[in-house]
Amino acid sequence: HLLDSYSQVAAGSLLPGRVIKITGSEVIVDVGYKCEGVILLEEFRDDWGNLRVKPGDDVAVMMESTEERDGYVVLSHEKARRTKVWEDIETAYQRQTPITARVMERIKGGLVVDIGVRAFLPGSQIDMKPVRNLDALLGQEIPCRVIKLNRKRSNIVVSRKALLEEEYRRRKEDTLAQLAEGAVLTGVVKNI
Repeated sequence: HLLDSYSQVAAGSLLPGRVIKITGSEVIVDVGYKCEGVILLEEFRDDWGNLRVKPGDDVAVMMESTEERDGYVVLSHEKARRTKVWEDIETAYQRQTPITARVMERIKGGLVVDIGVRAFLPGSQIDMKPVRNLDALLGQEIPCRVIKLNRKRSNIVVSRKALLEEEYRRRKEDTLAQLAEGAVLTGVVKNI
């Protein structure tokens, strides 16, 4: 239900907002409750410094403080984005659904990937067979499964191998289901 006043909204609450104005250093957002909030402009810039927001855009925000500053409550878009990312990751972990990971860098023991936050893809979990050239994966987007999650420590481990093995098992079962005496199949010569 709608609250009568934003003063009843606890700090740390996620709220839907709508951008109403952009100043030289701040973004003014309407969060309902006859209330407007302010967010630093920098929270809406991408890695190249480009502004990713305009008046009229709907944005997720987090209530930082209900104490007004120059008539505005203090909001954060970045904290709301991070909270939403973690919620999505936790859901993917619980349901064991695939998640897209962008390979960021090679480190000892595997790869650092971006799934909205940084995660670790161990070398043993990249493929079903050892991968010789990890650098070839840099910049690529690959499907993974979250296999370990510790939000307090910001520790996430993902596996691509788990999804590949699942796909392999499924294809094998499909093939075995088609095998029957007299069935005509297409095969590939592997050895002579």
